[in-house]
Amino acid sequence: KIIRFIGDPHERILEDHLRIIRAVRFKNTLGFGYHPDTYHAIKKHAQLADKVSWERVRDELNKIIVTDKAPVAFEDFQDTGVLPYVLPELEACKGVAQPMEYHHEGDVWTHLMDSLAALPPDASLTARWSVIFHDIGKPETFKIAERIRFDKHSEVSAEIAEKIMRRLKFSRREIERVSWVVKHHFMMLQLLEMPLGRQRHWFLNDGFPDLLMLFYADAAGTTPTDLSLYEKVKAEYENFRATYKEKPKPFIRGEDVMKTLGIKAGPKVGELLEEAYVKQLGHELKSREEALEWLRLP
Repeated sequence: KIIRFIGDPHERILEDHLRIIRAVRFKNTLGFGYHPDTYHAIKKHAQLADKVSWERVRDELNKIIVTDKAPVAFEDFQDTGVLPYVLPELEACKGVAQPMEYHHEGDVWTHLMDSLAALPPDASLTARWSVIFHDIGKPETFKIAERIRFDKHSEVSAEIAEKIMRRLKFSRREIERVSWVVKHHFMMLQLLEMPLGRQRHWFLNDGFPDLLMLFYADAAGTTPTDLSLYEKVKAEYENFRATYKEKPKPFIRGEDVMKTLGIKAGPKVGELLEEAYVKQLGHELKSREEALEWLRLP
């Protein structure tokens, strides 16, 4: 159970720089240890990790992140000096203080690792990346007012997540999903206060299961842990899913809006369709006829 390069470890790394990252993956996913020569060679050549193609880095990180050893592997990347060349934005979270009244667990890095460790085995790949990135904007938004604050860190974190995932050559769908989840991870209280139709519109978003998973991990990775708000949102969501086995079909479509109002295709049509669908979900509109009549109202 020892990770050891064949022959001279320095030569093996110089032959293929990816071996630096793979050694960390094998050591942690298999639960092995480093041979001393392996460890020292990785530390000495850590900077060569930035010579590896981003696609290959992404594939290795994906293989790590789907295991329960991911937090330890990221700690290893940080300890060996590899992390600044792979995910410098994550490295920047090390040592960034958080308000003690809300985060007894420690700095932003510790919170991210604890949140990652809290994820259940069935968490999706996009949910896992969302957890890693959800507070990655805190170093940029850190300020001290009446206490330590990270104003608008959700939006900044989403922007940073998108930048990182583009660099790592993720698919557009994955990038959009993760950035959406990260951007909205701080809005669960508002969700419970929304009108029924608007709340259900959120529940129908394809990314909502990942958002709910992130909300759980964020709370579970915080000390003291308070899952009460998560449990309320989860109960509302499960009740909704039990009521609607399938996504309800809209009463009206774009052609109906354009024909009824005599307007051409454009943003206004989309806005009216969304508003009508929200009212449908909230039972303010109960039929196609009511939806068409609503359209005709001044």
